[in-house]
Amino acid sequence: MRIILIIIEIIRLSCGMNVLGSVGLAAPLQCDLCQQKEDHTTESELNLLHHYTNIPVYRKDGDVILGGLFPLQRIENRTGIIRYKNVALAEMMAWTIDKVNADENVLPGITLGYEIRDTLNNAPFASVQALELAAKNVFGVVGPGSSMVAIHLASLLGSLSFPMVAYSSTSDLLSDSNRFRMFARTVPSDKYQCKAMADIIHHYKWSFVSIIYSPELYGREGADELTHLLEKKNTFVDKFHPLIESKITDQDHLDQLLKGIVTKPPNRNTSP
Repeated sequence: MRIILIIIEIIRLSCGMNVLGSVGLAAPLQCDLCQQKEDHTTESELNLLHHYTNIPVYRKDGDVILGGLFPLQRIENRTGIIRYKNVALAEMMAWTIDKVNADENVLPGITLGYEIRDTLNNAPFASVQALELAAKNVFGVVGPGSSMVAIHLASLLGSLSFPMVAYSSTSDLLSDSNRFRMFARTVPSDKYQCKAMADIIHHYKWSFVSIIYSPELYGREGADELTHLLEKKNTFVDKFHPLIESKITDQDHLDQLLKGIVTKPPNRNTSP
């Protein structure tokens, strides 16, 4: 487990680096499935997704095999688009395992291997990949990155007593060790981020706050937790503004939301 945590820590640190490295672990993928939200995949779409045979698996043999689950591609307009930053994370795992194997003082007489798979950032598809890893001679799983996917996998793999260590899944739901007994992570829960924001707001004595959040689990959960903390500090949450999913990175969309916040009078809507 210590070796896995070392590998994950290096992957986590690399998340903040603007380094892509080489891209040998991924190749373009043609798909017949339009982009779908993680929690709205229909049965027919899932059947198509599961029957892709050209989604690559990257494996290196060893005495102990570690699984890797990374969102290496996203489905857009029926095409698999490479996520180069996530490819870099997968390659960082492979590089780290090679470095561990090269140092005889770390695991003398034992070599590590890996089997890295693409999750497509899709919880049902990632579940199939995880189950296939669990059925093999794999010690545990590194990943996934998304909290939504991690919640699905932590429950599933926990029932099989199969360990997983996530590098960027920050949902506070994953803090429930009774529910997710085989899950660990190398990043803190989102609740500490929310607590820091609430403390800053309280320090500057802001009495009215509007919350802009992303529309999926990560954003909704964060908005709820921040609201709860602010209510304890007698700070009124004026409005909730979910971003449009397809425009999360659209600066014009964000500017329009901000303009609406500063020009409209407060209302007493207290829940997202």
